[in-house]
Amino acid sequence: TMCCNNWPRATDLVPFGLEEFYKHIADIINDISGNPVYSLCGNHDTEYYDKYFGLKNYLLVNEDLLIVVLDNSKRKFDDMTLDFLATSLRDYRRKNILVLFHIPPPTRFSSNSMKQEEWDRIRAVMAPYQKDIRYILAGHVHSYFEDEVDGFKVVVSGGGGARLDFFGGLPALYPGKAGAWI
Repeated sequence: TMCCNNWPRATDLVPFGLEEFYKHIADIINDISGNPVYSLCGNHDTEYYDKYFGLKNYLLVNEDLLIVVLDNSKRKFDDMTLDFLATSLRDYRRKNILVLFHIPPPTRFSSNSMKQEEWDRIRAVMAPYQKDIRYILAGHVHSYFEDEVDGFKVVVSGGGGARLDFFGGLPALYPGKAGAWI
């Protein structure tokens, strides 16, 4: 049974592809984690990810929940990844499904996303299961926001300790109270 300490990370693990970074983060995880740590490959993680962290496409499943972790670290889903998703959704039918990948679909908040054509490809695979897909979780964008994209609930949380990107305008002053923020 999964608990809150076992959720996959959607952020980059390393700042760029030096093997020393991979070894360092793997050592930290192994030294301090009391629970399994599941990660997905980010766009900074492509060089040595397999060696230090294992599979790029995998699933976690129990009686109630299916979590499908997919690799789109190069802003694309290869055909093998989309086949893996289709097979996983078909063979492990659950009423609660989470789909995770690094680069988010196009959202209202950030243009730092996969291309529309790529979203169309994965959306076509997920569409028959849309009512059971509770969330799509992504990282990449150094911010946190929630959106709905073509009826799919999307959560983007890619800060991972990095500087956060700012979306939106500056906070407005409440018009009746000098200096009060709304």
